[in-house]
Formats: sequence, C-alpha cells, structure tokens
Amino acid sequence: LGVRAEDHGYPEWVNQLSSLKKERMEELRDNFEAQQTWNEFPRSFYLKHRTTETVQTATLATVMQHLNLSCVDLLEIDVEGYEAEVIDQIDFPFRYLNYEYCLLRPADDVRLLIALEAHGFTADRYDQDTFAWKVGDVIEQVFANIGEMSNEAV
Repeated sequence: LGVRAEDHGYPEWVNQLSSLKKERMEELRDNFEAQQTWNEFPRSFYLKHRTTETVQTATLATVMQHLNLSCVDLLEIDVEGYEAEVIDQIDFPFRYLNYEYCLLRPADDVRLLIALEAHGFTADRYDQDTFAWKVGDVIEQVFANIGEMSNEAV
C-alpha cells in the first residue's frame, strides 16, 4: 500500500499484504472477504491505495548455484498463496521445508502433499503452516520425544 493503513483506522497487518501478482491480492481479498479480519479492510481502500513495484527475482536454483550450495537445511516459503508455484520449480534440495498452506488453492495443497510424499517426505500441519521432513530423519525422534513428554505431563 502507498499509505499507512493505521493512519486510516485499519489494522497494522494490512501494511504487510503483498504478492508477486496483483491479481492474487484481489483474489485473496475476494475469497476471504467473509472472514472477520478482511471485513475490517474494505476492497475500495485496497484498490485506491495499492502500489505496484517491479522487482528482480531469481530462482532458488540460481541462488544456490551462485552461493555454491547443493542443499539447504531449512527452506521457508511464504509467498501469499504461490507456494505451489515455487515448490514446482525446485528439485527438493532441502532437508526440511516449511510453507504456509492456508492461502493455497485446495488443488495446489493436495498436489504439494502428494509431491512431498513422492520425494520421500512426510508432513505435519501446525497453525497456518506445513512442516515437512525426510522420512527417517532424526527429527522424527525429536517429535516422538516431545509427544512422550506431553503425555507424561498430562
């Protein structure tokens, strides 16, 4: 946005809304309009004050090649509903993956879970995110230990 939302009586989180494609923000706004948080932020305000900025982008493969990396431990993706498009372009060069699923289109959500499984990953959901790891990774034991500790505390 080209203005500070709170100066117009709207929540501060409105300032953080962004996307690589303006159509995606319009789609998100229209799809989630019935939710309480979106009702605080009218479409007319967004359309009046939105801005467009051209930015340079690079694929994950290009960045990894530039940094001479063959793998990363944790890949975090939060691109306002475009997680599927990002993950479609990568060769799964990570040990762990965390991505926001709450804004994904349902078909993309299912497709990503299937792709992760096909590449030997298992996934778990928490809050608005999906955390994935290779089956057999040491983190499975960590999760099991946390579960055991939680059960003992009850």
